[in-house]
Amino acid sequence: MTILSNLLHGLRNLSAKVTSRLDDAAIRHRMAQEFVDLGSRDLDRVLADIGCAREDLAVLIKNAPRSRSLLEAMILRLGLEKEFALGEPLLLRDIERRCGTCPTHAICGRWLGKGGAPGEYRLFCPNAGNFDLLSGKTAA
Repeated sequence: MTILSNLLHGLRNLSAKVTSRLDDAAIRHRMAQEFVDLGSRDLDRVLADIGCAREDLAVLIKNAPRSRSLLEAMILRLGLEKEFALGEPLLLRDIERRCGTCPTHAICGRWLGKGGAPGEYRLFCPNAGNFDLLSGKTAA
């Protein structure tokens, strides 16, 4: 019974991972299609509004499935919910852009998942300075 139970557990985990990857691929596909549907001039306008360039598109699309959830988790972990809700719109847009184009999502996810040391995010997070601005702290 234990072998069967372990096998079923493993299959459920595999199924969840496959489903997650398919969901991520669907999000990426929809996002890429939205950019295509905008047309060249509107795409440039939208990218300018969020502070990105065409060179950032591939990373934005790649990070799309995780960037929002990682940002939300980081805000909660740092206790910045109120500050983020009431923050300066240009600063908040910069935070979202940096998270959307961040090259360290894997490190961030591990740090959030394992409950890393409090100031350790400053070693990998491109938003560390912005988070410090929101909290009114200076880097330690």
